Amino acid sequence: MGNLSETAPIKNGQLSWPMVVLIVATGGGNFLATQRAGQTSTTEMERARAEVHQIHSSLDDFEKYMTLSFENQNKILGNQSRMLESQNAILAELRGGSRHP
Repeated sequence: MGNLSETAPIKNGQLSWPMVVLIVATGGGNFLATQRAGQTSTTEMERARAEVHQIHSSLDDFEKYMTLSFENQNKILGNQSRMLESQNAILAELRGGSRHP
């Protein structure tokens, strides 16, 4: 076995070629992994944004439907109230107005 200085990657202030290749490969791999992770995150964020937009749109549609439904229910109740008032007026006339031949 040689001494420790012969097996070290730096000999007389120089890097060995295998070490340079390893450093470049590792750095390139890290760079590609970071780029891919960034693209995946961006894609997932866009998908989440689209889903949130769809949910908001659905909620807006539901709110419009419920508002229209409540307006219709109020109209129905108003009409029923007028009908009951008319029926009460007719009954009051029949009870009190039966004196006329």
